[in-house]
Amino acid sequence: MIYYHGTDQYFEAFVLNKSRTYMDFGSGIYLSEKLDHAKRVALWKNGEHAYVYTYKVNLTELKQQFHVKEFRSASIEWSDLLPPPTEKSFTG
Repeated sequence: MIYYHGTDQYFEAFVLNKSRTYMDFGSGIYLSEKLDHAKRVALWKNGEHAYVYTYKVNLTELKQQFHVKEFRSASIEWSDLLPPPTEKSFTG
């Protein structure tokens, strides 16, 4: 399966300790099946520098090595896993 990661940073490998801790599910690698979504994320972060990385992933093998949670769309299950909002979430 093909997945995409949109960002404003150039890199050659993921470094997990550099991932943002305030994301919906904490630190981690966030991927999308939709190229357009990855492009929007990259441009949202920084209008000048946008990178979209493409990954071919064997999901069966990945699930054997890591905790993988898949959501095809927003749902009650998805919203139940989100941490409660913090004051930091609302500051600009």
